[in-house]
Amino acid sequence: KMNFIGGGDFRRYVSEVVVEDDLWAHSVRTLGIFHNLMHEWMSDLALHDAEEMGNRERVPEFGARISGGDWTEYRKVLEKPNEPSSWRDLVRIVEVMHDRVHHAMYQAAVYDSVSHKRDVDLNNYLRDDKRFPTAETLPPREELTMESISPANFRALVWNHRFDDPRLHAAMQKIAVFDHLLYDLMTQWARHGDNKKEAVCQPPDFDVRITGVQWSSYAIKVRECEDHEWRDLVRVTALMHERIRHVMHQLVLHVADGHEQEEEIRGLLRNDGP
Repeated sequence: KMNFIGGGDFRRYVSEVVVEDDLWAHSVRTLGIFHNLMHEWMSDLALHDAEEMGNRERVPEFGARISGGDWTEYRKVLEKPNEPSSWRDLVRIVEVMHDRVHHAMYQAAVYDSVSHKRDVDLNNYLRDDKRFPTAETLPPREELTMESISPANFRALVWNHRFDDPRLHAAMQKIAVFDHLLYDLMTQWARHGDNKKEAVCQPPDFDVRITGVQWSSYAIKVRECEDHEWRDLVRVTALMHERIRHVMHQLVLHVADGHEQEEEIRGLLRNDGP
């Protein structure tokens, strides 16, 4: 269960409501670009399946970018044969990750609305008024199984290995940029969190950019923060970060399958750094 705001609705909220020129305002604009880039590389992955893997019949028709709804239909088609494959697993994980990004967008809008005392009805920017209680949308981390790969190892694959499929390579290049933007976003939010009065609401010390490990620690520490909207945003962001890592890991597995450098590529997962 995840709460959700549509990409167009989030863009409208930020454009109409978040008019300041400060760190927080820049962060939610970064989040909007981050969301758009996600749909760009999801589209490249779908087109890779249709054009380069030769499975046009199972990929839904879409316009400039594939939507989350189209992706769900895509995943359902892949599950009908009930045949395990690295690609089917990738499509499943991407769907969950996509929804978690929209959950973070929702939580950012909620935090903005409450913290800035906006004189707007947030429901006007939501497709429906159904909201799950926060406790139902944040499963305990220990109940989840998510594989991971470091940004450095993923980047090494994108930069150093030969790709015969330009759509797939384009998707991976965009995911490398997407991941870089993720850390820009998390760092902007960490700097915003530095301004919180209560120590339990503040992030751990970090240098130029906060790391994934530091953000995971923050998500544990912030559970005691009484700023509920900020606490929830930090925790959703931790889950989003880890699910993005999971997608990257699964994509590397797909690339490795049958590749002439399969063992070397899988070695990026076995010898992964922090």
